[in-house]
Amino acid sequence: MRCMRATPDARAGRQVRSAWRRGCASSATRRCANANYGAFEGRTFTEVERDFPAEYERFRTRDPHYVPPGGESAAQFRDRVMAALERIASGAAGKRVAVITHGGVLGIVYRHAMDIPLEARRGYSLANASLNHFRYAAGRWLLETWGDVAQTAKMTH
Repeated sequence: MRCMRATPDARAGRQVRSAWRRGCASSATRRCANANYGAFEGRTFTEVERDFPAEYERFRTRDPHYVPPGGESAAQFRDRVMAALERIASGAAGKRVAVITHGGVLGIVYRHAMDIPLEARRGYSLANASLNHFRYAAGRWLLETWGDVAQTAKMTH
């Protein structure tokens, strides 16, 4: 298996180092980092509403083309992530690749595979530290497993 850390985040890096010790090759790409919320980054919704009232109202409309100040739109995030994952999948044809990333990225892939519009409210669960399996075949992303937390349950007992 080729293992890939798809985000520069330290937590994902720890997971990749663990896989690397088991013989997996690894690399990283910023193209699969979580969404860039620009000026909203690191703030609570209450703080964003207080400090950026007009922008917050626009953000709440779920317009996939709205760009927060200094950030990226949901459509730009989707395009960036899906292009990166398609490059990864195309370069690993016939092989298994583990991509270690964040919930926002997983949500994008889930929506893409299930044909759920970006502006739709999330109606699916997204468990921390879950295994989610997608297959890329004939130019399409297919969901095989979602939200498997069996390995997490073993670690807590």
